[in-house]
Amino acid sequence: MNESSAPSTPERIGPYRILRELGRGGMGRVFLAEQLEPHRQVALKVLSSAGHDLERRFRRETEVLASLEHPNIARLYEAGIATVGAVDVPYLAMAYVEGSTLAEHARGQALSPQQKLALIAKIARAVHFAHPRGVIHRDLKPANILVDRHGEPRVLDFGVARVVTEDSATRVTHAGEIIGTVPYMSWEQLLGDTAVADPRSDVYSLGVIAYELLTGSLPYDGLETGTLVSAIEKLSKSTPQRLSAQLPSARGDMDTLIHKALEQDANRRYQSAAEFADDIDRLLDRRPIQARPPSIGYVTGLFVRRHKITAGAALAVVLSLVVATAVSVRFAVSEAQARINAEERLAEREAVNDFLNQMLISADPEQSLGERLSVVDVLDVARAEFASDQTLAAGVRAQLGRTLGNTYVALGRYDVGIELLDLALSLAPDSAARDSLLLDKAESEVTAARLDDATQTLAALSVNATATQLIRADFTRGRIDLEAGRSDESVAELRAVYATARDRLGPDDDLTLGIGQQLMVALVRMGENDESLQVGIDVAQRLEARLGRDNPRTVVAWDGVALNYPDQAKFDEAIALLNDNLDIYKRVLGEEHPQTSMTRASLAAAYAIAERPKEGVDLVVRGHEALRAQLGDEAEVVRTLASLRAYVVSEAGDYAQAAEINRQLVAQGEAKPDGPEINDLVDFNNLGNNLRKLGETRAAIAVFERLIELAADKLSREHLHYALFAGNYASALRADGQTARAVDILEQSCATVAANLGETHPRAIAVCGNLEEARAQLSSG
Repeated sequence: MNESSAPSTPERIGPYRILRELGRGGMGRVFLAEQLEPHRQVALKVLSSAGHDLERRFRRETEVLASLEHPNIARLYEAGIATVGAVDVPYLAMAYVEGSTLAEHARGQALSPQQKLALIAKIARAVHFAHPRGVIHRDLKPANILVDRHGEPRVLDFGVARVVTEDSATRVTHAGEIIGTVPYMSWEQLLGDTAVADPRSDVYSLGVIAYELLTGSLPYDGLETGTLVSAIEKLSKSTPQRLSAQLPSARGDMDTLIHKALEQDANRRYQSAAEFADDIDRLLDRRPIQARPPSIGYVTGLFVRRHKITAGAALAVVLSLVVATAVSVRFAVSEAQARINAEERLAEREAVNDFLNQMLISADPEQSLGERLSVVDVLDVARAEFASDQTLAAGVRAQLGRTLGNTYVALGRYDVGIELLDLALSLAPDSAARDSLLLDKAESEVTAARLDDATQTLAALSVNATATQLIRADFTRGRIDLEAGRSDESVAELRAVYATARDRLGPDDDLTLGIGQQLMVALVRMGENDESLQVGIDVAQRLEARLGRDNPRTVVAWDGVALNYPDQAKFDEAIALLNDNLDIYKRVLGEEHPQTSMTRASLAAAYAIAERPKEGVDLVVRGHEALRAQLGDEAEVVRTLASLRAYVVSEAGDYAQAAEINRQLVAQGEAKPDGPEINDLVDFNNLGNNLRKLGETRAAIAVFERLIELAADKLSREHLHYALFAGNYASALRADGQTARAVDILEQSCATVAANLGETHPRAIAVCGNLEEARAQLSSG
């Protein structure tokens, strides 16, 4: 019976008065009906086609549903056959569930991710109740689950169930039929392998339902509108988008358990719906879950089966992007941190490459890198495998610890990265390898603002260090002095080591160019803008000549030049260059790649500096949110973009939003094991300024007092940043009427800033101008 030949809705079927049609499917129509004795409404299901096995099939469905007495499964009341017109129509009378869909219930009750998962656990236990009784649903989807007015989920429609007895497998549907709804169907269901489809197929469907409930979207795009063939093609060539990419708070155990349920290989899923529910309970109780991220060996094999390209080529791409990400934030993380030294033995290098090749398979190189790359997830899997694999030779483990450690540091995961470098040091096979690792560690400690630790690490270098290693050591000492506020010493050291590197290594060597980028930054801080721009342009041009304009490393170098322009009041030039760079990143790396996100934020900052902040707001918000989704809120790179976002929205006049962002950054800094670090001080400064502009003067003063307390412990009183922080503190005191105290502070700040930058530098003019205004205010008062 098809739709065109279907009869009009009958008035009665057996003892039931038909009220209206609720829906129809492949096997039948469902009506809302009224039963007189006992008086109640029921969902009445009738078969919509005839066949020689009609009665057998409905009798079997009756037996199936009668065995499923569970509070979260719609109950069967009665089964029978009624004559409608001249036709015998089998029917099933089931409990009518008056409620809302899962998504409607979650929205209406504003459920948290944890509350949504608790609901999924109940559904999973209901589905598991059916499995030991030989019943597999095979069409689990949101439309077959309702939530009643008490908040209890009800699983509907076991009418397409595959029923397994102890003696044999019998199918309610015909052999070879494809049963289910495509986006929620497991791999084995899509292939039509009903002999393989077992309770684990329902586990897959539960995983999709959970993913959709948590994020509002499906793990695979396009399946809801595609064909069965296109779905098979899609799943054969791709993996589900990580849950945490859309729900950053899911990073970690929640990500792991949902994706275990979504495994394409049924043997790798939870082996029962009860196991899935149990792991959800563990997560909600903050206990260790049983699921573990997929092993390197498994995902490598899957990747090789899906893609005909070499993992080695992809490795080079990913590592180069990781390095580019770090350079754009710090302007000069040495390229030496991401490469294997030439003196290492070939066998070790091959073993390292084999291991690292395997960590790439969570990123699909056939797609845009920015859309598919999840660097932290890949690294975490690689680190777990590295920690558990004791079969690797010591030299190989040392090199792996070095590469993984440097990459974690580049992504702002300093504690993990430096811990891995320490492990690599303990395994170093000789003094040359140890010296290289010491330099990696010292450079990482500078990036993490652990300046005293970096100085001690450099002191451990052997007397046999090579010429290149000595250049790296001098370069790192220059960075230490720069971060410590010893600008004069830093510039002198960096100029000297830059000249040495150009002479001994050549002007186009990677290390030479990295030193040049850092020298550019130091010169900007000293107000030597002409020399800074000259050095920056030379580095960028050399990289462009060697690698091409579209190479990410070249674009990073031009980013540095662009960020130099505002200090020379070349705002239009900065904006034009950053726009060009953003276009290249979007084309080469993809819209959502971390480097693209950071350049969006840099461009937004340039607009703000040029007094056009409103043009930058959307850019910085998009860049920050994209990077948050990929790396989480705690990564230093993400914190840097959050700070830029606060600056841009503040310049656009939204001080409240800026204050909220900076409050979060300050809280993150205070929550660190050893308290706020040097790099965190700027967040306190920005929050104080936001509060002052909001008129919350006393709150601003409290923040500045905490800032000065921290700065006094970490910086000298002659440090440029200490003076700038103190100047802002004085502005808050002036706003509170404490002008005399403000004058005392500003006198020292003015002298320090002028000594560091020169009296004509804009910052010196601003601080010293504040001093003159305070003096005049005090005199007139």
